[in-house]
Amino acid sequence: MYKTLLATALVARCFNAHKSDDDDDYKKKFYDEKNHSEESRNDLRIGVFSDLHLNLRYDRYFDRRPNRLGDCWPTSGEMSDVSAPLGRYFCDPPMELIDVMLDEFVKAHGEQDVIFLTGDYTGQHMALDPEEWFGEKADEGAEDTYPFLLAIHSKLVSILGDKFPRALIIPAFGNNDTMYHDNPIPLEDEYRFFAYIYTQWFDLLPGNRDQLYDQREDIKETFMKGGYYRVDINDRVSVLVLNSLFFAEERHPDWIDTGSRGADLFKWLEDQLSDDSNRKFIITSHIYPGIRYNAKEEQGEQLWDTENTETYFKLLEEYKDRVLIELGGHDHFTSLRTHESDSGGYFHNIAITAGISPRYSNNPGVTSFEITDDLVPH
Repeated sequence: MYKTLLATALVARCFNAHKSDDDDDYKKKFYDEKNHSEESRNDLRIGVFSDLHLNLRYDRYFDRRPNRLGDCWPTSGEMSDVSAPLGRYFCDPPMELIDVMLDEFVKAHGEQDVIFLTGDYTGQHMALDPEEWFGEKADEGAEDTYPFLLAIHSKLVSILGDKFPRALIIPAFGNNDTMYHDNPIPLEDEYRFFAYIYTQWFDLLPGNRDQLYDQREDIKETFMKGGYYRVDINDRVSVLVLNSLFFAEERHPDWIDTGSRGADLFKWLEDQLSDDSNRKFIITSHIYPGIRYNAKEEQGEQLWDTENTETYFKLLEEYKDRVLIELGGHDHFTSLRTHESDSGGYFHNIAITAGISPRYSNNPGVTSFEITDDLVPH
């Protein structure tokens, strides 16, 4: 059953400093009790938060410009007579809006077993513009916003750890979450970047630190070489987290060298789907494979390059019985899609989830659904 909560934020709420217990014996005890007790179950309550786009520079007294450009801060916007403490349409939000949305989610849906973050945690124009660093604009003195981007990752981890201390939180990279917009991290920078993010996601998020006790090494092995990984969330269901920036149509492979990382990811994905277990998979990423409607251009927009799109769909169709659902973000609007297979049945069953940022005139949205053990095929 799928339930989508579309909420309008009403009031700002405060958040408390995160407190955690770093004792190794405690973590081992927590893991054993939660995952190996007779009372553990396979039913899963799942939340999905997408496109948060935290804007640390947001100023409640600044709006976008009349031409709809600008980001609602003093050097990228226009002074307004109206104070907007929770954010504005067409701008990425302050922490106050995200805080309200997460609190309202908890009120409506309670504690969750798993929370998926389907990418784009940082506001627009925090990731560096490749055109300004490698292209024709490279000599114009672009601002180095990379430190802001890292600070946003850290800020959101602190907030999420506070509000969901016992949940598994499973993030994927969005096109605004790495050093260069729309691009995976370059080979020369990947160790420092992935080491920083690994610490944020798997050491500082308390639910991940405690529950992934015996999966950390396997996660780290692939995460440090491309930002993708697998998480076994119970004894029947696993999650495959893809870094879809390797396949994005808008990336700049001539400027940003990622070596064989994209090909390595596909090899790993096929290995997971073709293993001889009876496990089922949830596949999650930010930029999903396929086409979306571009209202500005009044036509379809392909999101992955053609070669990788075809490769992915072939894998999905071949192993369609192993995949429960795909989760994506990027659009800020919700849609559900599926493809009918030539061999019968359906594949590419994907939920593109609502975004919290109202940048595209959308109301902020969050998603909740359940996977019950009796509905997971054996």
